[in-house]
Amino acid sequence: MRISKTALWLSVLVAFLVLIASSAGLFLNSLYARETMSWTVQAYGQDIANIVAAAALFIAVYFVSKGLVKAFLVWMQGFSKVGGEKGESIL
Repeated sequence: MRISKTALWLSVLVAFLVLIASSAGLFLNSLYARETMSWTVQAYGQDIANIVAAAALFIAVYFVSKGLVKAFLVWMQGFSKVGGEKGESIL
């Protein structure tokens, strides 16, 4: 199985941008300061889930570049989870 290097590098870029945005949501208190408490808790939970999904995408990209088929399946699933709201696909 051969995946283009461009697709893998774009995956790394997407995961890196999601990591930055979700980290900002967790560590910048002013970001959710004007929201209701229930929405803020939901946003924090989504930020944590995005960080976990981005980490899984980084790991999957590494193993896809080594040619593992199982990693390819995780990599494809990672695109549908990174950045999606409430389990919705971003594709």
